Amino acid sequence: MHMAIGILRLPEGMDYSKYAPHLEQLARLSKKEKKICVKMTSELKKDNDGMFRNKSCSELSEVSVASCTLDSSRESSPPSSPCTVRSLNGNVSSDPHGQVNFGFIESPDNTCLDAKETLAPIIPDEVKLSATQFQRKQKKGYIDVWWLYDDGGLTMLIPHILSTRSQWSNCKLRIFALANKKDELDREQRNMAALLNKFRIDYSDVTVIPDIVKPPEEASKKEFEALITKWQSDGDDGKCFITESEIYALKDKTNRHIRLSELLRKHSKDSVLIVMTLPMPRKSTCSAALYMAWLETLTKDMPPFLLIRGNQTSVLTFYS
Repeated sequence: MHMAIGILRLPEGMDYSKYAPHLEQLARLSKKEKKICVKMTSELKKDNDGMFRNKSCSELSEVSVASCTLDSSRESSPPSSPCTVRSLNGNVSSDPHGQVNFGFIESPDNTCLDAKETLAPIIPDEVKLSATQFQRKQKKGYIDVWWLYDDGGLTMLIPHILSTRSQWSNCKLRIFALANKKDELDREQRNMAALLNKFRIDYSDVTVIPDIVKPPEEASKKEFEALITKWQSDGDDGKCFITESEIYALKDKTNRHIRLSELLRKHSKDSVLIVMTLPMPRKSTCSAALYMAWLETLTKDMPPFLLIRGNQTSVLTFYS
């Protein structure tokens, strides 16, 4: 079965596992409750004795759900009877005014909040911004589409759909394509513009790259060689390592990817998003290590980068 594939790479990475419980919890809260949660966690961190900082029942009722939960049913003790306050070290104390310990208020799934989770580090602002960057309105700029191969049109369709959404309304499409011969540049550009018009895809500019076959700079080649050094092998095991014979056999393809990375940095370094057709190696001719090195070369130190490969089934409709 033929399937499409997409790979997204972000400059900050996508591993938020250590913040996952807090991100999930924050996602369920209103804006007011999120502010309360962050303020509470800040106060807890400043407590030098390692004790929970307690709030009165009246203060808790003012903020509705001050323990960073939405649907928990809170039961406070009557004013005439003191609440039991339990600290981290297990000590029990009484207060005639009634106190509520945040560490023992039930969460939405009816389980008590763990003390360690409550005292966990606050999620850094940059992590929250990175984890939700595609949920916010994007800055004014360009979505650059590098349509290198005909994959059925998925590489063109995805950015077109994105550009119609409110979060991406400030971004315009720029289309980049490749020309085999320099003297065909004008004709290729007219053909691409006509094709986009038939698909009714709005774009701001079409650029046809004529010099993709130009050899890459020596500095770029040395950078790639340094990247694959630890994966090279003198033997014939091409499954996990890059052999000398493989490097020689795929030299032209490697140079093409290095050259393409130079063009990406020249034209799309400041784009809001880059969408490019995912290069696909021939089966049993390219090792996983070399293929990943190609992708690393293309996407390293770039804006958010989406690599897409369709299944050769057309997803675009002509309008005559």
